[in-house]
Amino acid sequence: MLDLENTARLKSDVCKAFRSLSSFCCPRSMTPENDDYEPTISTDQIHFLTSLLIDMRTALLPSLRQCLNDLVLLLHPSHFLQDPQANLRATHEITSQLADIMGKIRFAVCTVTFAQLDVFEFEDHLHGIAKSHRTQPLLHELNMLMSHDLRVLFRKHVKFIQGWKSLKEERDGTYSSQRRDMCPETKLTSDHINKIVQSLEKSDFGLIQASWQAVVNSYDHGFADLIEYIIKSGSVTNSSIAPTTTRVETPRSRLRSLLQAAIPFFKLGRIYLNKLSSNPISRPPFTIQSQISSTELNCVKDKTYMFSLLLLHFNKTLVDLTHSYRLHNYQSSLKDKFENILKYFNASVELFSRHSVPLVSTHQLPLPRSNTMFKNHFSLVIDQFRLAAQNFSMALERSRN
Repeated sequence: MLDLENTARLKSDVCKAFRSLSSFCCPRSMTPENDDYEPTISTDQIHFLTSLLIDMRTALLPSLRQCLNDLVLLLHPSHFLQDPQANLRATHEITSQLADIMGKIRFAVCTVTFAQLDVFEFEDHLHGIAKSHRTQPLLHELNMLMSHDLRVLFRKHVKFIQGWKSLKEERDGTYSSQRRDMCPETKLTSDHINKIVQSLEKSDFGLIQASWQAVVNSYDHGFADLIEYIIKSGSVTNSSIAPTTTRVETPRSRLRSLLQAAIPFFKLGRIYLNKLSSNPISRPPFTIQSQISSTELNCVKDKTYMFSLLLLHFNKTLVDLTHSYRLHNYQSSLKDKFENILKYFNASVELFSRHSVPLVSTHQLPLPRSNTMFKNHFSLVIDQFRLAAQNFSMALERSRN
């Protein structure tokens, strides 16, 4: 009887600890109280914020992830009932560690939030990992991790522990509720922690690459649709024309000619974006200079992202045309969209030329080093893309006549 009472008390203490952790994770308002306050920042403050973020990356988040994984082992159905009291004591100890870790994470989040780093986005060249473009998405992810992922996970741990019965009841079959371990929920939370850690580890260039990489991954389907239409329409055209007849242009043939000119344009645009992206087998031989402000970096990201997005939408527009053949209705809009793509492409090239630096420092390149280095690596694809754009522009003009 005493043993059962001790187990019940331990269960109660552990559940109380998890409820406390869940309550701690509740969203909190972190808006500065004085709206008239003019934020300032010093070098010492930047160093302090940087140390908080480094500690978050190297210690707090990895420790949080390890504690969550340890809980999965302690509370796993195949393990827990072998020695419930020992596992409950160990679980209670981990909840104490979690409270300490999460308190430090909350302190770091509040400190970075109240620093209002976004105010300095035009002049944060020397702020390192405390730059606004890095900290704003980081704070969002950390708040989501605590207010949703961890809060829900701790609540489920409470329900999970409350549902345990004695080993005898398990064997007798008197406990009929479905048991399951917390691996799936913990894995989702661990994946979120990994994502945050990776964002702290990435360079400025590595962070902005994700914006256009996600768009490029959507290109395949639309590109394949265009090629399929060209092949099919070519077969139909060839089979319907007698050898002695004079070929007369039809809406279908005009569209096919335009799409044929579009293929190199799309293909080279994608090659340009791929050369700007990192993957398991290759990466660009350059990066973005470290002393760049958040405003400048966001400009590089936005121009390149808009180029990738408009190229994708233009592809979809041409695919839609293959279902209607009403090319004349879209002439003006196609020209505007096409020119918009070129505008963002040229802006992307100009900005990367200005802000790129070699991955390995070298003094062999003449100044300006970034401009020379970027254009040396990209000159061929840039020239080919512009030639493809010129050919498409002429094809678009011919289709208007």
